[in-house]
Amino acid sequence: MSEEWWKKPIRMITLEFPGADIKKLNVRKVVREIARLGANVINVFTISYWPGGAAYYQSRIASKHPDLNDHDPLSEVIDEAHKHDIKVVAYVNCLWGNKSLYEKHPDWAQRKLNGQPNIMEPTYTSVAMCPNSSYRDYLLSIVEEISDNYDVDGFYFDEAAFTSWCNCTNCRKLFEEQIGEKLPKKSDWSDPIWHNFIKWRYDCITNFKKSLYKKSKKKNRAIFFQHAFPLAFFPIPAGLSTMLTAHPELSGMLGSALSEMTARFPIELVNWYIPQIYGSDLQAVAEFEDVIHFELYRRFVQRPLWWYGICARLGRSVGGGKPVLILNMQGNSPFDLVSLPEEELMLAIGEIVANGAQPLFAMYYPDVADRRGWETVGKCFTELREFDKYLTDLESVKFAAVLHSQKTTDRFDSDAEKTRHVDCLMGICKALLQEHLLFDVILDKQLKRDLQNYKVLILPNVSCMSENEKEIVREFVKNGGGLVATYETSMHDERGNVQAEIGLSDVFGVNYLGHEKKVFSYDSYMQIKDNNHPLTQHLSKFALIPTAGTQPVVKTFGGAKSLASLIEEPVVHYAPLGEDTGVPTIIVNQYGKGRVVYFPGSIGLRYLNFGLPDHRKLIAEAVKWAANCPLPISVDNCPNTIELTAFKQSRKDRLIINLVNSIRDNIQKPITHVCSEHNIQVNIKVPEEKPVYRAKLIPEKADLPCEGRKGSVSLKIPELKYYKIVVVEKGQKE
Repeated sequence: MSEEWWKKPIRMITLEFPGADIKKLNVRKVVREIARLGANVINVFTISYWPGGAAYYQSRIASKHPDLNDHDPLSEVIDEAHKHDIKVVAYVNCLWGNKSLYEKHPDWAQRKLNGQPNIMEPTYTSVAMCPNSSYRDYLLSIVEEISDNYDVDGFYFDEAAFTSWCNCTNCRKLFEEQIGEKLPKKSDWSDPIWHNFIKWRYDCITNFKKSLYKKSKKKNRAIFFQHAFPLAFFPIPAGLSTMLTAHPELSGMLGSALSEMTARFPIELVNWYIPQIYGSDLQAVAEFEDVIHFELYRRFVQRPLWWYGICARLGRSVGGGKPVLILNMQGNSPFDLVSLPEEELMLAIGEIVANGAQPLFAMYYPDVADRRGWETVGKCFTELREFDKYLTDLESVKFAAVLHSQKTTDRFDSDAEKTRHVDCLMGICKALLQEHLLFDVILDKQLKRDLQNYKVLILPNVSCMSENEKEIVREFVKNGGGLVATYETSMHDERGNVQAEIGLSDVFGVNYLGHEKKVFSYDSYMQIKDNNHPLTQHLSKFALIPTAGTQPVVKTFGGAKSLASLIEEPVVHYAPLGEDTGVPTIIVNQYGKGRVVYFPGSIGLRYLNFGLPDHRKLIAEAVKWAANCPLPISVDNCPNTIELTAFKQSRKDRLIINLVNSIRDNIQKPITHVCSEHNIQVNIKVPEEKPVYRAKLIPEKADLPCEGRKGSVSLKIPELKYYKIVVVEKGQKE
C-alpha cells in the first residue's frame, strides 16, 4: 500500500470485544481468519462503549477491561495483522464512561432535559460523558497514550457526540458565555435562539473532533469519525413523538424498537434529524478528516437497502474525492449473533461498491461468530481484491443532480409540523433509481462550482435558499440547464424566514397566491388536462391520479402551462369527488434556454410512502424532458429492481458501469430471495461516428460483444442476480 493507504480500496472488518470472552479469545487466530476473508483493514476495539470507557490494552490512564489481566489485545492485533499486510485502526469510543468515572466526576456526565444522566442501562455500566467538561482532556490523554505507544495505522473515533439535550452545568455555562442567552429548555423551531442552540451543538462537536484529530494525526495515519444515520430519522410518527415527549412513561409500552432507541436517546429527541441529535456536522468535519465514514444500520431507522447508495453519493459529494466507508449490517438485527442471509449481504456489498464507496462490517462476537455470513463477506471481499484497479479514481458520469439542502433539513425537518426535505429527496431518488436515470446527490456549496456539469437540477422541497443560490439556479436554467422542483422550494430565505413570493417564481412561471390548499385525506386526485406534452403523454386525457398532498396555491403566468389540476376531496371516503378547483398540480415552463417542471405538491414524499407507478413515471419524465438531451447511458429489458450507476476513470479512458439488483422495499425484514435477470441491454452514448469499443464483465472476466452504431454502443449482460461490473474501453478486444 502507498503512504496514504486509505486512498486505495478498503475492505474493513471491525473486531469488537464487548460480546467476547476476552479471557479465552485467541486474538491472533481471529486476525488470521479476518485475513483469510480478504479484509485489508481491521478496526480493533481499543476503548469500548460497554463497559463504558474500558481499555483493551495495557493503559495507565483508562480503566482496563476487568478480564484483561496482563493480556494486550491491541498489541497482538497490530503484530499479527501487519504480518498479513493488514492495516490496523484503533477504535476509540468517545462517549461512554463507566460507573466509577461517573461517581468520581458526576459533572462530566451528559444530562437529559430533566437533569438525569444519560445511561445505557440501569447499573450505570456505561454513562454518556460531555465533551464540554474536563472529560475531553481525560479522553485526549488516552488518545495520546495509544498514539505514542502503539503502531496503529489510523484512529476511528466513534460517538464523539451528544446523545442528550445536553443540560449539564458545563453546557449551560458555555452556552450563556458564547451565545449570551440561557440554554433553551424546550424545542421551538420558529425561535432564532433555538436555532442558535442547534448550531452551537454542531460547533461543540466539530471542535471536539478537531481536537481528537490534532492529537492523533501523524504521517501515514488515517483519522475518521462516526457519522451516524444521515438522511434518516427514528421511525416514530410525529404525533406519537409529541405524545411521548409529554408522557415518557408510555415509551415502555410501545415495543422493542422504541425501547432500543430510548435506551440511548432521551425521549425529547426522538423526532429530531439523527445527525442533529449527535451534533454531527458532516460538511464541517469532512473538511479535515481523511475518510468519510457512515454508520448505516438500516433496520434501526427502517430504511431500505438502496439508502446505502444514496448516502454513499452524499458522502462522495461531501468528501470531494475522499474515500467513503460504509458500516452496514452483517448481523440479522436484533439477533446480531446470527448473520444476515447471503442475498442481503451480497446486495449490500454490491450497493456500496456500485456507488463508489467501501464496505465495512462489524464482527460483534469474534469467538462465536456465525460463519455462514462471514463466508459470504469473504467471498465478496476476495473478488473485490482482484479488481481493485476498477474501484479507484472514479468520477461519476454526470446527468442529473439532486440537491440536499442542509439548511432546509436543520431548519424544518425536525419540526413535526413540516414536510421533511430529506423524505422528499429519498422519494425522488427512489424514482430515479427505478427508472435507471443517472444522478448525483450534491450540496448547496457545490451549486456555484459544479452545477454546470449537469444537464438537470432537482430541488426536492428545498425550502431554504439564499439569494445567491437562487441566482445560480436562474443562470443555470437561462443558459439551457433543466430544473425540476417540488413543494415549498425557495419559499424561505437561508435562515428559514418565509417570503411573500416563491423565490424562483419567475423560473417556475407562477405567482404564489399567499396560502396553501390543504389536503386532509388520501381521496385527493389531480386530473390530467394535457396529455400531448411529453411529461404526461403516457396518461390518458382527464385521467385521475392521486395528488401529492397539501400544496401552495399558485397561478401560472407568461408561457408557463398547467398540465393537471386539483380535484376537490369528497366529504367522506367513497363519496363522490368534488369539483375541479383549477389549482395547478403540474406546471411546465421555458425560462431562457432551459426547461422547468414544478410540482407544487410533495410528489417525492408521496412516492416514498406509497410507491405509485404514476408518480414514479411523472418524476422520471419530468427529469428527462427538462434535461432536453439523450441519456448518457440507458438500459432495456431491465426491471425496476435494478440500479444503474456509472463512473469514468479518466486516467485510463475507461467507463465503469455497475448494475445491482438492490431496489427493494424491505425495511425491517432481511432480503431473502433474489431472482436472476437475463439479457439486459446497456446502451452508451459515445461521440464517434463509427465507434469501436470492448467490454469485460466482472467478476467473471468474460468479454462482452459490443455493437457500435453512429453515436452509441450497445452490449448485453447475459445474466445478473446480485451485481455486475462492466468495464468499457475504446478499441478492439485485447
